[in-house]
Amino acid sequence: VLEVSLGAVAPDVLFAPVEHGHTPVVETRADARSHGDLTAVTVVIDEPLDWTAFGIWLTMLLQARCSDIYRVKGLLDAVPEALASAGLKDRTDAAPVYFWAAVAWGEWALSTGKAESAKNGAAEKIRDYASTVVGLDPAFEEGGGYRVLGRLNDQAPWIPFLTGWVSREDAVKYLRLAVEQNGRNFVNRHFLA
Repeated sequence: VLEVSLGAVAPDVLFAPVEHGHTPVVETRADARSHGDLTAVTVVIDEPLDWTAFGIWLTMLLQARCSDIYRVKGLLDAVPEALASAGLKDRTDAAPVYFWAAVAWGEWALSTGKAESAKNGAAEKIRDYASTVVGLDPAFEEGGGYRVLGRLNDQAPWIPFLTGWVSREDAVKYLRLAVEQNGRNFVNRHFLA
């Protein structure tokens, strides 16, 4: 436990290896994308995170240093895995976490390129997370789990041994199920059209 005043702690100290064996990579850089005195800080932790602990840490960081932070964004892996061991049906936060994890991976896949992201396993993560949403609450986000599965099957490239499960028939099937959940949802109807 580090005791600090108003969040005054260097990232390399905060993310230093500790007894549990996690060794995060912290990279501070000012590159071509930086502007003036803004500096990007990248934190890469190649292991599952404790969602609750991470949320508390981020909330405290933003409370203490909000005037110093321009933007926070990221891609978290293993948030759903952390919830999976805790009995998902009893967790009111499970469906939203899985849904938004699927959406975040989808956005990352689109920005990275469909083929490249498929090679990196994004399609499987999106499929698994969206399927979990459907299993937990098919009506969440007005059929959001079905909508993500339908859009994934429509947009993901078919690559043997990677995404050989992608199919247009499944895309239509899932999008119809999304419309059944809420036919007034414009996005559901738009993607099915």
